[in-house]
Amino acid sequence: MQKILIITGELSGDIHASEFIRETIAARPEIRFFAVGGKNMETAGAQIILSYESLTAMGFVSPLLNIFHYRRILGKIHRWMKEEKPDAVVLVDFPGFNLQVAMFAHQLNIPVVYYILPQVWAWGTWRIRQIKKYVDLALVILPFVPKFFSQYGVRSIYVGHPVLDTVTKRGKSMPDNADENPFAIGLFPGSRKSEIKRHLCVMFDTARIIQKRHPQVKFLVACDKSPAEKTVFPEGTTFIPQNPYEIMRRSRVLIAASGTVTLEGAFFEKPMVVIYKTEPMTYFLAKILAKVPYISLVNITGRERILPEFIQKNAIPEKIAECSEKLLFDEEARRDMVEKLQKVKKKLGAPGASKRAAGCFIRFLDEVKR
Repeated sequence: MQKILIITGELSGDIHASEFIRETIAARPEIRFFAVGGKNMETAGAQIILSYESLTAMGFVSPLLNIFHYRRILGKIHRWMKEEKPDAVVLVDFPGFNLQVAMFAHQLNIPVVYYILPQVWAWGTWRIRQIKKYVDLALVILPFVPKFFSQYGVRSIYVGHPVLDTVTKRGKSMPDNADENPFAIGLFPGSRKSEIKRHLCVMFDTARIIQKRHPQVKFLVACDKSPAEKTVFPEGTTFIPQNPYEIMRRSRVLIAASGTVTLEGAFFEKPMVVIYKTEPMTYFLAKILAKVPYISLVNITGRERILPEFIQKNAIPEKIAECSEKLLFDEEARRDMVEKLQKVKKKLGAPGASKRAAGCFIRFLDEVKR
């Protein structure tokens, strides 16, 4: 039996890690996973030693406020690795925490594989030194990243983007727009409570502006009502928690917080508007460190401004409403964006990233075992 510790710190990582676990166990049943994760990873076959929900702080500022809590969790993981001596550690996204785990694993001579790495090519180049020192193999999900890493001597393999796997497995055949409502807009405020709190008010103000001009437009919201209990909901608002792909199929336009959801929307070929608001200090630091002109993964992958981005103080409801209305009713604008989204899909390749990542990982285990 080979014992593997796998760690993520959020829902999207839990989903992608679960597919990786499932494919690895299918190919090598004797491998046993222990996880810092959630229900998806547990269902896939991992034994949860700590829930990822204890690791929900984001940005530069929030983790600093929780530094003692983080240290306690890191201490628990460090002790677990010393006592259990896993054959390898697999890290999934969540770099601020996971790179600390990588350092501990390196000190204990435990091989480290990182799947879905931080976007160091975009703005976190200071982390490359850590990755080179502590990570033995990087499994990357964007096609241009291996060339970037090779400049710094980081061993990496491109496996494809796992979003395509989750869309095809969890979202019926893709794309399937038969259920599309010509007057529906999908709202995706994010998965973390802090994101929902910041974005939902902006999205609801945008919805009210659109509905005043176009009363037939309805809004589908990809979150539970609970994070927004004190918020006054616009008329014609439907909350659909835990089923983002249903919203994507039914919507004609998406208004989404920047993140993986924009790539998911691209696979459904849905015209989108991107927004993002964060803590002022986080935004200030990100602006200083940014190496790319865009925030959306669709724009970064396409190397052009495909999706309009409304960031921080520019996330003004009136501007977002005007842009959304154009994508809802202007057929030429819609057609132009859909064609560009199709090109982004082609760049990201075929499904099977999880299976390819699992195959690379198993070969790596065999290599270090020799």
